Amino acid sequence: MIPVPPFADHAEARLFVKQLSIHLAALDRDRVTLPTFLLLTVLDRIHGSLHRIRDDRSPVRLPALVLRIALLCRFPAPWTPQGLHSALAAGDDWSRATPSTATVFVEAGDPTTTARREADGTWTVILSERGHDRVMHSGLSDDAYVDVLKDEAREHPFPYGWRSHDVDGFAEIVRSAGDVRDGWDAGFGRLPYLTNWIDERDSAL
Repeated sequence: MIPVPPFADHAEARLFVKQLSIHLAALDRDRVTLPTFLLLTVLDRIHGSLHRIRDDRSPVRLPALVLRIALLCRFPAPWTPQGLHSALAAGDDWSRATPSTATVFVEAGDPTTTARREADGTWTVILSERGHDRVMHSGLSDDAYVDVLKDEAREHPFPYGWRSHDVDGFAEIVRSAGDVRDGWDAGFGRLPYLTNWIDERDSAL
């Protein structure tokens, strides 16, 4: 079972990060890719910092980045809408966030999004813009609404969808990255402890 906030102790937080790391590693196909290795290295540092905590009575704290990664990769933690809303609102304190009891959530802005739990237990999501309301979703189960919230975690990070080809050094950086990728695939990426992971993953499938 994957734990969700509020984590009972540091052991639960460590388990969450380890399970998330396995999920991320399993997203690769026939080889361990360099971007996955880099992301897992960052998570390993976070996991390692949890191991160094000697006083398990101290508050559990994880960077909000861990939650964002979990949502973007659709890590199958058993979120409730109230629990996920509370975690998203808590920033770096998300690992201690107690689920809300609210049945209406409003994200003010332009446009404003309102999610409302109906009498039958389903969720309706309404977009309000310049005085006009539009129902984006209706009849959503808790799990379906959580999926909507996961989808909303996707943003538009640079350089995707942005002008990037006119950034100084664009062509050189792209060529260098290609060389690094090819070198990884032909070298470090073929080390037995990485190829063995692919075999372990595939045997679990």
